[in-house]
Amino acid sequence: MMTQSIAEYLGELEIALIELQTPEREDALDDVYALISEMRDAGDSDRMIIRKLGPVKKVARDYLRKYGKGSSLSRITENFGSFLTQSQVRSAPVQKQFEYYLRFYDGGKYKIGLQDLRPLGKLEVYDADIYRLYSPMSEYEIVRFLQRLGLNDREYELVNPRTGESF
Repeated sequence: MMTQSIAEYLGELEIALIELQTPEREDALDDVYALISEMRDAGDSDRMIIRKLGPVKKVARDYLRKYGKGSSLSRITENFGSFLTQSQVRSAPVQKQFEYYLRFYDGGKYKIGLQDLRPLGKLEVYDADIYRLYSPMSEYEIVRFLQRLGLNDREYELVNPRTGESF
């Protein structure tokens, strides 16, 4: 942005977004997304970001609808460690996390959606039907949660790698 004002910069972005030349449009979109990231890291809410970006409001609104805090994509991927700003990471309460392996049998993972497992904690793909789960919950709490989702004990296996126990 150097010496030009933010209004001039946003005006140039707006012109580039309206033009039909693809390379300039892609560069302008990248600039808008970078601005949104910086503003989010600075602690601005999605509503404030849209308000501040004025001329490129439509692009910002579309982007935040797709990747913002309330979007389905962010609700799913937030569990996998993305979309956390630096201030959120610093201010997050520290919880003891336990490591488990969760394996699905007989289409158990298709019976429920992986997004339904979000309250359990952080989920990482380990193998085809095996997931590594980092959760503050005990084995008993996790098993009860899976049963409330409608899984029976033949559709999943929960393993505690510290003890080797299977639940």
